[in-house]
Amino acid sequence: MRFLLFTIITSTLLLVGCKKKITFATVSTAFPVESNINTTSAILEGSITKDGNSTVTERGIVVGTSSAPSISSVSNMIFTNGSGLGDFSVSATGLSPGTTYHFRAYATNSVGTSYGEERSFLTVASPEIFCGDSITIDCLNTNWAVQKPSTASYSILPNYYLGKNCLLLVNSHGSTQVNPPSIQFNSVINNIKRTTSYRISCDVKIKGYPDFANNPSFAFYAFTSSNWYGQHYFNSSPGAYEISDWSNHSYIFISGEETSLQFQLYSLYDSTWISNLAITEL
Repeated sequence: MRFLLFTIITSTLLLVGCKKKITFATVSTAFPVESNINTTSAILEGSITKDGNSTVTERGIVVGTSSAPSISSVSNMIFTNGSGLGDFSVSATGLSPGTTYHFRAYATNSVGTSYGEERSFLTVASPEIFCGDSITIDCLNTNWAVQKPSTASYSILPNYYLGKNCLLLVNSHGSTQVNPPSIQFNSVINNIKRTTSYRISCDVKIKGYPDFANNPSFAFYAFTSSNWYGQHYFNSSPGAYEISDWSNHSYIFISGEETSLQFQLYSLYDSTWISNLAITEL
C-alpha cells in the first residue's frame, strides 16, 4: 500500500515537473527597407520565433509618431497579419508624408503581448510647388523669380476662389501685338520621386488678347537643364478678346532620375487669375 502511494505521488510530481512553462512570445522587428517606404504607406516586417508554449493568437506591427509604440495606445496604428509562428509583413497605410514613424512587431498569446525591437523610418515627402494652393505675396516674393514688363503687375486676392487665395496677373497689350512680353514666374518642385507619374494643375480665369502670332499665351511646364517634362499650353484666336471663366488646366508627365525640377508659368493675356496650383502623384 505504501509502495503504491509512493508511486502515485512520484508520478504526479514528475508530471508536474515536466509541464512546460508558459511565457511571452519572442518577437523580432525587421529593419525597414527604403524601397518599401512611400509618401503615405510602408511595408514593414516582423518575425515570431518562439510562441512561449502558448498559441500566438494575434501578431502584427504597431506604428506611432512617438517612441515605444504599443497596441494599448489609441494614438497608434495597428496592422495585423494572422497568428502563429514565422515571418510576416504588413502594409502600413494612412501615413503622413515627410513624417518620422516608430514601429514594433508584436505578438499576443495567453500570457499577454510582447514586442520586438523598436525601429523607425521617414516617409517620403510629397512634392510641392512653393506657395501652391495657399499662395501669399511674401511666399511668392521669397520662393519665385518674377520677370515682367514695367507696365505689368501682379497681386494676391485673399479667399477669392473656392476659399483659396488667387494670383492676379495684369499685362495689357494691343490686340494685334506680336510676341508681347509675358509675366513669367520661375520656381522649383522638390521631392520628386524617380520614374513616377505626376499631374500639375491649377484653376485659371482669363480675359484679354492673346499673342497675335498665335503662340501659346498661357503656359506652365517642368524641366531640368537636360530634360523636358511636358507642358500645358493654352491659346485663343489671334486678335479676338478672350473671356474664359474659371476652369482647370493640367497636364501629366513621368519623372526621370532627378528629384528636383525647374518650374515655369507665364501669361500674355491682359488679366489672368490663378488659384489652386498643385502637383499630385498619380
